Amino acid sequence: MAERIPSHLPLSLYPIDRLRRILVIGFCLLVLLVTSGLLITGWHGYRNALEAERSQLGSLSRVLAAHFSQVFRASTGQLMSLTRSEEVQALLAKRNEAALHDVLRDALMLDPQSNFLTVADRHGDVVATSMVYPVHQLDIRGREVFESLRRNPAQAFLFGRPVANRINQHQFVPMAAPIESGGRLHGVVMAGIDPGFFQAFYRTLGIDDDTAIDLLQQDGTRLISFPEQSLAQTTSPQRARIVSGLIRDRREGGLFESVLDGDTRLVAIAPLEKLPLVVSVSRSKSRALAGWWAEMLSKGLLLALTMAGLTALLLVLLAQLKRLERSERRLRLTQNSVDNSAELVLWVFADGTVSYANREATRCLARNDEILIGRRIGSLMPQLEPDRWRALYLRGLDRQSELFECTLRLADGTEVAAEVTSSVLVRETGETVMCLQARDISARRRTEAALAASEARLRLALEASDTALYEMDLSSGKIVLTGSVLRRFGLHSSHLELPLEAWFAHLHEEDRARVEAEFTGWQRVPPERVESTHRVNVRNGETRWVQARGQFVDPDVLGRPQRLIGTINDVTAQKLNEARIEYYARFDALTGLANRYALYQHLSHAIDEAEVQERPIGVLFIDLDNFKNINDSLGHAVGDEVLKAVAGRLDEFIGPDDTLARLGGDEFLIILPGATEQGAGEVASCIVTAMSVPFRVGERELSTTPSIGISLYPRDGIEADHLIRNADAAMYQAKGRGRNTFQFYSSDMNDRAAERLELEVQLRTAHLRGELCLHYQPQVDAISGRIVGAEALMRWQHPEYGMISPGRFIPIAEESGLIVQIGDWAIREACRQAVVWQRQGLEPITVAVNLSGRQFQQPNFVAQVADALVETGLAPQWLELEVTESIVMHDVRQVIATLSELKQLGVQLSIDDFGTGYSSLSYLKRFPVDLLKIDQSFVRDLENDDSDAAIVRAVISLGKHLNLRLVAEGVETEGQFAFLQAAGVDLIQGFWFSRPLLAEDFAARLRDDQAEARVADLAG
Repeated sequence: MAERIPSHLPLSLYPIDRLRRILVIGFCLLVLLVTSGLLITGWHGYRNALEAERSQLGSLSRVLAAHFSQVFRASTGQLMSLTRSEEVQALLAKRNEAALHDVLRDALMLDPQSNFLTVADRHGDVVATSMVYPVHQLDIRGREVFESLRRNPAQAFLFGRPVANRINQHQFVPMAAPIESGGRLHGVVMAGIDPGFFQAFYRTLGIDDDTAIDLLQQDGTRLISFPEQSLAQTTSPQRARIVSGLIRDRREGGLFESVLDGDTRLVAIAPLEKLPLVVSVSRSKSRALAGWWAEMLSKGLLLALTMAGLTALLLVLLAQLKRLERSERRLRLTQNSVDNSAELVLWVFADGTVSYANREATRCLARNDEILIGRRIGSLMPQLEPDRWRALYLRGLDRQSELFECTLRLADGTEVAAEVTSSVLVRETGETVMCLQARDISARRRTEAALAASEARLRLALEASDTALYEMDLSSGKIVLTGSVLRRFGLHSSHLELPLEAWFAHLHEEDRARVEAEFTGWQRVPPERVESTHRVNVRNGETRWVQARGQFVDPDVLGRPQRLIGTINDVTAQKLNEARIEYYARFDALTGLANRYALYQHLSHAIDEAEVQERPIGVLFIDLDNFKNINDSLGHAVGDEVLKAVAGRLDEFIGPDDTLARLGGDEFLIILPGATEQGAGEVASCIVTAMSVPFRVGERELSTTPSIGISLYPRDGIEADHLIRNADAAMYQAKGRGRNTFQFYSSDMNDRAAERLELEVQLRTAHLRGELCLHYQPQVDAISGRIVGAEALMRWQHPEYGMISPGRFIPIAEESGLIVQIGDWAIREACRQAVVWQRQGLEPITVAVNLSGRQFQQPNFVAQVADALVETGLAPQWLELEVTESIVMHDVRQVIATLSELKQLGVQLSIDDFGTGYSSLSYLKRFPVDLLKIDQSFVRDLENDDSDAAIVRAVISLGKHLNLRLVAEGVETEGQFAFLQAAGVDLIQGFWFSRPLLAEDFAARLRDDQAEARVADLAG
């Protein structure tokens, strides 16, 4: 009995692995040591280079600081002597320009670093300058130094940011000092420091081009730079912090790094003595370290070459070790491959006894420690009884390798199907054995059974689905169809075979020729996959859509396919859905009109024809006025009916070549090919007239009016998008002119629209930037003449456009919804200011704030008012909220509920602009309000218009009977005041007493008024 083949030796040699590890670790340590030495040397060199640069830049900054201090002491001394000169003050008071001009020219001769000297009065108007005579209406208002001195005249002098001279446009650095007495500003003397004076001095120093010298303000702003640069007011946050600290502590700043103008530079800063200025000397860090970089580069290159040589040597050694190891591994793998095979391997002698079994065979066929060697092959493979085994063995001797299936008996007694490969091996001794390689194919058998079951399920699924299978024999021209869906196509069976011509005859007449041509082309050059969608005729005259997909298979020796197999699907429902989608892609689902997509197609086509025929096109953009009110009050169902009725009425004005489309919402557009300006205007006028007739929806008669914008091709645009956009802009202009009208486009409309959009964007954060403020107009007791209240009026101080009137930005805020945000800010700011006045010792007064309709209708409005009172600490009786008649007459029940909640907070309520709306007196008595404000439109002409006077008396009488206080606004003349006082008005407000004031000015006015009242009370 043969011995079992011994198990394999270790697959790697320990000495080879250890030698390889020693070589790699030694090389890595060498690289680490050399690299560390280079890095340490480089670091010391880096520190030395920076220290040398620190010393050089620091010395230069101190020298320049001393020089600049001496230069600017002369300039500031000259400036201070002029501001204290009694002669200058007298000449300024007399506005003697000629004499002042001479004085300034003489002083300028003693100040070589200045371009000019200028004297301006306390309003900023230039009285005299050394540059020209006479001045001719020159001012320095808006200059930074002047505005700062006007706010704080106690400052000795100021330096400003570099600006351009308004006479010759030359750049200068302004330095100004106040002419003042007793804290009152009388004028300003300003010197224009010439940057060129200092830059010429810099050139004499012989400084290299990389060294930059900057004279800086406390906030880090450049005043004078070298080399010459644009005097851009760039400020580095790091530099600003360091500069501020240096000026505060009067110390030298040393050397630091900063990214200035996109370049990392080494900067030394030194302060000027007794001046809020510093000198900054900087040099590019890369230039300063250029020598160090060159030295490090040469050392690094030498190290790299050395390491490359050592690495090559190491790689050669490792390659030799790898080849030695690979030879040893191949030997052991050959010995081990059979023993570790995933298949069962048995070597069997001619007598049928097992001479060798690999590990997998032992694991599967032997129990525990049972030895397979010596067992009969028939006990392991029952089909190989002795006779069959001998026949198999003899065939193997003839070098015949066989593949057969048999049963394999496992160690637990179970039998599995196996696939066996037999072959004869000759051992080194000359003895022959048969090698049997067995593979368990029970899983494959199960897979095949599952596949058969799956095919059966597929047939069942086809019977229940909208899919049929087909197989076409290209040589015979016959097609086999299978699937119950075939009956839906008018065929009598779910499985039939028929000639290809018979199937083609079943196709729809309009599709038959196309499908036959497609099939012919496929046969000529067979594609990878084929697909065709067409119609088939059903017996009852109906047609159905089918989609056939397939693939050519079974190529012959020439590569030509012999069969075409695939599926046929009923896609009738899909085609109907696609048709429906195509319709809705071009037409509006609600009105049936063309939609936006179709509109652009029609308009582009009309433009192409108009260009050829040289004729105009009219485009009418129609928007329904206040249509949102119908949706909000009656619901969208009623709104949809109104839109359909509007579409029907507009359709009456559409000719055969015209197009009517709905863009969405309540917007419609009409294209009028060939329409001139007169023709388009006539159509628009007819539409406005026709739309004045109410629409009947159910039991209701509803009205809506159109605002129409008109653009004309080619005058207002040659592209569809431009024409529509310009018509839209004209429509908004029509809305701005009162609605229910039409307006032709003009080129300035886009400018106004762009300006409006820009204001809207900036208005969103204006209060966060501190641009919004409140002005306060006094409300005066009509009897005593004392200030008892104030109305808070919003103002916008725009940094570019100046003061923007509320008439410009309040409508924008209303339309965009920003009014809610800034309205909430106005309430909080007014409450805060009222508390500030009280803490300043002023007696409390009522502060009134106007409310917008959208703000008042917010669900959390009452909570916002309560939060404002709590956050600011204002007692609620000192806050008055003004609502207009249009607000209180919208959803009266909800308005009364909101007013009642506000009244419970303790605030005062008033109805503003009373008499201009449509108030119902029956509702008025239910509103919990405290005051009525008579609109200024009645006050303005009451002296000359008896009707206005009668209305005012009636409103006053009404208010008295309802126990309401009366406020008259817009009082501008003494006659108006006398009339209102005699008629019984409680409070007066208007320009006759005071314009709206800033909070500080109002506080001063109120303080004087209350002081006069206290004196009068003591005197009484």
